[in-house]
Amino acid sequence: MWSFLLVAALVQQGQKPGPIFQQVIPNPTGENGYEEFVMAAEMVTNSREFQMTQDVENGPITLKQKRAAVTANKKALDLLRFGLQKKSFQPRTEMTAATLLPEFAQFRNMARMLAMEQQVFLADGSLPLALDSLRDGLLFSHRFQSHILIGGLVGLACTSIIMRPISLHLEQLDYQHCNRLIEHVKTVLEEPSPELSLVEGEAKFADEELSDPKTLLENLPYLAGPEEVSLRKAAEAGPEYFEQEAGRARLIARDYFATIRAELGKSIWERNIPAMSAAENDPLANQIAAMFLPAFTVAFSRFAESDARVRLLATHAGILAHRWWFGELPSSLDVLKLGDLAIDPFSGKPFVYKPSGWNYKLYSVGADKTDNDGNDDLFLTREGIR
Repeated sequence: MWSFLLVAALVQQGQKPGPIFQQVIPNPTGENGYEEFVMAAEMVTNSREFQMTQDVENGPITLKQKRAAVTANKKALDLLRFGLQKKSFQPRTEMTAATLLPEFAQFRNMARMLAMEQQVFLADGSLPLALDSLRDGLLFSHRFQSHILIGGLVGLACTSIIMRPISLHLEQLDYQHCNRLIEHVKTVLEEPSPELSLVEGEAKFADEELSDPKTLLENLPYLAGPEEVSLRKAAEAGPEYFEQEAGRARLIARDYFATIRAELGKSIWERNIPAMSAAENDPLANQIAAMFLPAFTVAFSRFAESDARVRLLATHAGILAHRWWFGELPSSLDVLKLGDLAIDPFSGKPFVYKPSGWNYKLYSVGADKTDNDGNDDLFLTREGIR
């Protein structure tokens, strides 16, 4: 039975599932936190107070406006946290190229709402609540990333939005708050990585699309760009020829996904994610397969960047906690005993740490795996503590 008491309470308060929720969750179960995520995000999106905070054309958004938005959306934030207590998974059992994903835009709005909540707590000096909001936001953005790559990329964008307020106010944290932040990051990093489930979802989608050459041929005008002349010539050659090439493309896709799975079994710094493209001189089957193979090389680099920034956040907290306790910066990151938290996912070595008196630099070498002395390297944020 679907969260009956929860829905009854919402209806009693003048709230009810909106059209996006009904479209995405036609048969709610009450056992999937994704259901609460969708409903809460739709409530935030439709909130007049939230909408006013997005109208930047009329000048900067004030703390008063942010506080009003947070207060008006307390029910939505509570609903989101109710969903975080459950397992969450993509509710769609089947997806095609025509599947709409309207909730992802609203998930971005929920991330902005959580960032505003942090800002209000920080302004009020309620640091534990701000850090708890950060944790909840990171868990939310992590849990809807599974099944399809677009969900993963939206999740990464939400993670960036949610991390920003605390990243810009790390100097506001005292010793206890720094340790609280470290524990929250540990909690987030204990979550299963979404990467493999994303690959499995994309592999399933590609296999199903390529196993139906008749429908694929019908949809070719929408899938293939005007420059892909050979695909159009293949279509003109007749269904039997196209079916043969689609069968070869299906095998190519399966081999490619098998390679990706093998690479994901390695540590990030050991991976070599291959690119799959359809150049003009590629066989026709490669071109057909490439229409259904995402740009994993770029995508997983972004996942690694996000992972690095989350670990950098905890490492900053460790450095600042040490400075509070001992009155000086640690001589090296090894002193902090943070374990994997202080390991750069791009190098497999500790993050680059350069203390200088009371200040310091901390960064990842980034995707090029080269220490550029802080130039073009990966920091927590451009504006935040360095």
